[in-house]
Amino acid sequence: MRFRIAVIGVLAGLLVSGCGVVTVDKGCAQIKKQSLEKREWGRELLNSAMEGRVTDDAKAQAESLGARYFIEGLKLITDNPQCFTEDEIKFAEQLLTP
Repeated sequence: MRFRIAVIGVLAGLLVSGCGVVTVDKGCAQIKKQSLEKREWGRELLNSAMEGRVTDDAKAQAESLGARYFIEGLKLITDNPQCFTEDEIKFAEQLLTP
């Protein structure tokens, strides 16, 4: 029992210390990068389908995959509000609302 309390104390100390802040900053940087990449991939697939750069057989798949990637990128914004500005969150929420 004492060991568990000690481990919890150490973990809490790391989260409060500068080490924890660096981890959060790096985590947010990674989340932002993933969000941007997914939205870019989605946009590119949707544009390819709309502009006829894919065959008719692949058009539906490109549209579906493009929409899925774009939505996943937006959800990363709404699921991680600590990493984004209020404007980015509001915009993502508006796009995700049916």
